[in-house]
Amino acid sequence: MRTSSTLTFDRHISEFMSLFLDPTLNREWNQRMSSQHVVQDALHGEIVHQTYGLPWPLKSRELLMRCTNDVARGTQSVTARCASVHTDRVPISSERVRMEIIGSMWKFDSLPLERTRITVELAISENFTVGVPSFIVDYVQKHSLTESMRNFERATTRLHLARRAQNGAR
Repeated sequence: MRTSSTLTFDRHISEFMSLFLDPTLNREWNQRMSSQHVVQDALHGEIVHQTYGLPWPLKSRELLMRCTNDVARGTQSVTARCASVHTDRVPISSERVRMEIIGSMWKFDSLPLERTRITVELAISENFTVGVPSFIVDYVQKHSLTESMRNFERATTRLHLARRAQNGAR
């Protein structure tokens, strides 16, 4: 299953970076995520284990992935790419279903007039969709990426307002 979405925001790219480049803040914009742990692996380096709670009767999901960030000053863009990895350091839980991300990408492009275009792409193994109700698969394909970008933009606003209030209180 492959899907992608693009939105443009009236906000300079730099405003997104404090949230985007700090994985400890992922729950600020990804409310579906139950937990996130960074694991060091000899083969893959730094990997991320995330869990997602789903409503009954669906089993919770988990991801184990390696991500890389690329800052391209020449094109004024920042791109993060992630893909699933396998390691004995994080065994598959019988309580959850391990999702396989073939690839995901978040790309931020700086545009004129202090605007930013965000593109998100997601490719998930077809095995992941087996047994998942079709309305959930449809939702992921049609709405979840756009919703994630909007949540990300709202979280960026919240964090900037909180920092501004904190700096004003000094």
